[in-house]
Amino acid sequence: MNNMQNESQKQKKKIIYIITKSNFGGAQRYVYDMATNLPKSEYDVSVALGGNGQLVTKLRNKKIPIINIDKLARDVSFLNDIAVLFYLIKLFRKEKPDIVHLNSSKIGGLGAFAARLARVPNIIFTAHGWAFNELWRSQIARGLIWTLSFVTSLFSHHIITVSQKDYKQGMAMPFVGNKISNIYLGIVKERFVNKETAREKILGDIPINTPKEVLWIGSIAELTENKGLTYAIKSIHKIVTEKTQAQSIIYVVIGSGENKNKLQTQINELGLENIVFLIGNKENASTLLKAMDIFILPSIKEGLPYTLLEAGLAGLPVITTDVGGIPEIIEDMETGILIRPKDAEELSKTISFLISQKKKQRVFGKRLKEKIETTFSLEKMLDKTIILYRS
Repeated sequence: MNNMQNESQKQKKKIIYIITKSNFGGAQRYVYDMATNLPKSEYDVSVALGGNGQLVTKLRNKKIPIINIDKLARDVSFLNDIAVLFYLIKLFRKEKPDIVHLNSSKIGGLGAFAARLARVPNIIFTAHGWAFNELWRSQIARGLIWTLSFVTSLFSHHIITVSQKDYKQGMAMPFVGNKISNIYLGIVKERFVNKETAREKILGDIPINTPKEVLWIGSIAELTENKGLTYAIKSIHKIVTEKTQAQSIIYVVIGSGENKNKLQTQINELGLENIVFLIGNKENASTLLKAMDIFILPSIKEGLPYTLLEAGLAGLPVITTDVGGIPEIIEDMETGILIRPKDAEELSKTISFLISQKKKQRVFGKRLKEKIETTFSLEKMLDKTIILYRS
């Protein structure tokens, strides 16, 4: 019996997923979905990461082994990054994984280089939106990030992009075209909480002195520069001060991140404390989407955002920006509305327009839900990725 068990264990492929941060943004959601849904008869899975965030808790609940990389963080630190590099080389030589699957730009370069030195047979890097598309960075910084992304791609055996736009940018890199694949993110149907209960769960003890029929505008997003939330706050201020529509509104943002204090200061300076609320993280936030009447995502840079897939499954009308892979989800004036990034005035006008168009709200929500259910399935994502694992 023991010999049979050992033989079965040997036949499994050992895979280590690696990601820089352990919060629960889009890339972390991807790692969680892959790690918890691979066939257990074929794969022996573990996840290596930095920090002790929500992803760690979720993986432990699913009994996925976790490897904490002590000095791994998003910010560049020469000494820490060298320490991480040597740690990964040692880890790979000890564990002898068949596959290392890297996620996020920072760990992509370090991990791919370490895996090459340790002679890992299959190194895969998923680009969750190329980091050189972060428009708030200087041209010099973006050029350096492009170079690092190119080097990561060279060291990797396969590169996965999550949008056609990123795929085309990857294909433009020299010597990369023969090992790049576009695989859309996949999502399973959620069990959404009804509107009234969802609003109670979101607000908690926050007192709101507004009429009961207030219209909710909402976002689920990390509080980072890439998400463009400062422009959303400016747009809400314009709507409120210029009284471009009669109905009372509030704007709730679920999520956390390094820009929390900066955004809260902006809210206070604009006198929006009773209208705009930074709620922080909420457990199973996507199940609370029915609380919102209109979903907005004013991103400056994106790959293919899970939050739009979730909002689509909830049947919400969406306003978002024409960046990254977003137009592959939202067709302008068909499944939602696309606007220019970093344009608070256009966003405020679009929100006011959609508030006044109840029929369009329903049509956009219905069409988007149908598209998400047919195009972005978890099964498709798993099947296409497993082909790369078996190659």
